[in-house]
Amino acid sequence: FLAAVKEGPGTKLAFRLRGKKYDCKMDDEFNLQSVSSDTSLTAPLVFAGYGITADSLQYDDYAGLDVKEKIVLVLRSTPEGSKNDSRFAKHAPLMVKVFTAREHGAAGRILITGPIDAESPKLISFEYPQSANSGIAVMSMRWDVLDSLVFGKKNSTATLQQTLNNTKKPSSFIVDDAEAEMQTQVVKEYGTSSNILGVIEGN
Repeated sequence: FLAAVKEGPGTKLAFRLRGKKYDCKMDDEFNLQSVSSDTSLTAPLVFAGYGITADSLQYDDYAGLDVKEKIVLVLRSTPEGSKNDSRFAKHAPLMVKVFTAREHGAAGRILITGPIDAESPKLISFEYPQSANSGIAVMSMRWDVLDSLVFGKKNSTATLQQTLNNTKKPSSFIVDDAEAEMQTQVVKEYGTSSNILGVIEGN
């Protein structure tokens, strides 16, 4: 049986921006998600808003955006927050967003809990459904690190998220002159157990 799931020592995240490389610190600036597949890739970065495709709501963060074989940056939650009665509620779960990214051809996904949804920058807990494998690389990252490395002050995560929430309209884009390097390793530890259900005593 599956006893534990852990981040492997081979897990790494780095950014190449304007000719310079920055290596992120695991479990401080980023972490792996247990639903990630094991892979190694280098690909361009795309900001895909909340990562939602909802035809019935006429809302699609991926509309007109080519994310095939790219790494998408996606905000947690929805343009209406995390309310259970939101019309976006069924599109908010982590696995829904991961599978949506995969269906659009993304090679990897980095999830960010935006400043509107958290008082201070934080990572998403590593463990999700332990047996799940999304088929793509999946990590989470602190929004302040993303701002300092990728977005800057002009297009800060707070500004982007506030615009999405106010307009309820997608505002996705390819990040200029930026690539991410993702190496993912999920270590699964298995245990054994006895199948004895009981003992019937003889005479």
